[in-house]
Amino acid sequence: MIKEAERSTALIYYYAKGRDYRRQHKLRLRGRVIRGVNKAPYPENGGCPCCGGTERRLQWHHWADENYNNGLWMCTKCHFMLEGVLRQMRLIAKGLRKSLEKGFSSTIK
Repeated sequence: MIKEAERSTALIYYYAKGRDYRRQHKLRLRGRVIRGVNKAPYPENGGCPCCGGTERRLQWHHWADENYNNGLWMCTKCHFMLEGVLRQMRLIAKGLRKSLEKGFSSTIK
């Protein structure tokens, strides 16, 4: 009986260890799985560094598509909000670029 308990404890440890390894070295991105990523370790307390909440699952936010290793763990809510802000900033920059190009071309003619 003791052997069975030790075996189940060892299996739980093994799968938890594998989950941590997969969490740190695999990234799901737009339906693709990218392996070989070296993310920062998952926070011990499971808390979001932005809002401090511990009730939500954390997701990896990478800053650039060229380097998936550079990023941070954040809760789903903060990640969603950050993606929205970044998307708006890109749209504003695109509109500003177009208006500047239009303005420059009209002053040159």
